[in-house]
Amino acid sequence: MRSLPVPIETTALRRTRQNHPGGPWERLEGASKRELKLVLLENQQNVCAWCEVTIGADNSHLDHIRTRNTSPQLIFAVDNLLAACQNPRTCGHGRQNKGSLPPWVHPYETEDLEDRIDYYPDGSLVPASILSEATQREADEAINRQLNLNADTLKERRERRMVEIGTYCGQGFTVEDLMEILPDFPTLTKKLCR
Repeated sequence: MRSLPVPIETTALRRTRQNHPGGPWERLEGASKRELKLVLLENQQNVCAWCEVTIGADNSHLDHIRTRNTSPQLIFAVDNLLAACQNPRTCGHGRQNKGSLPPWVHPYETEDLEDRIDYYPDGSLVPASILSEATQREADEAINRQLNLNADTLKERRERRMVEIGTYCGQGFTVEDLMEILPDFPTLTKKLCR
């Protein structure tokens, strides 16, 4: 998870919001959804906003940060939409029917989201120790139950990435170089290369 700039709103999204403020989501049609997804992917550097694996237009979906059920007024709000991976057990698909995320787990509204998480050497994502106990509990709930960011496949990929990053350390690569070479998990890369 990381903080992101608010993406540019597409014309189709703006028109749909103006004409159908409360939805339904299907009012935004196929070509318009694809255009929006491309804008979001560019804004996210082609990685899932939640787990940070590389995604593209054909292996991602549009995800509502605040759910359509709990916040129907935000159904067509660009600052409530992001691109997420298609994994049925993690991220956007994995959090269905698991309640709302804590308000601070919002990539567009929380400036320091990446500072609120840490990594264990086994690839586990954990709440940062700088958080209060209550916020750590919320973060643990979001990471493990709602988004399932410690699914075995994700942990293993992050652990392998840590090893890969280690092979580049001390060879004169900048963080930006490494993020270009190894685009998955940009937050992990930044934390390991500080």
